[in-house]
Amino acid sequence: MIWDARSYSRFAAIEKAGVTNYLLTLGQIARYPEISFYNYGPGLVRTATITGNRPIMRLFFNTVGRL
Repeated sequence: MIWDARSYSRFAAIEKAGVTNYLLTLGQIARYPEISFYNYGPGLVRTATITGNRPIMRLFFNTVGRL
């Protein structure tokens, strides 16, 4: 996919970063089988991605984040 400023999405960027980290972890596992590698997502954290949303979305993320 070609990046275009008009089609930029915060959530798409987060998703792409997560997939990239996952693929990097798989590559390290294949390259160094004697070492244990772990990949995790930080979950919902209070960043501008969450707090910069509309009030209804902030309520949703805050509710889900507490669970």
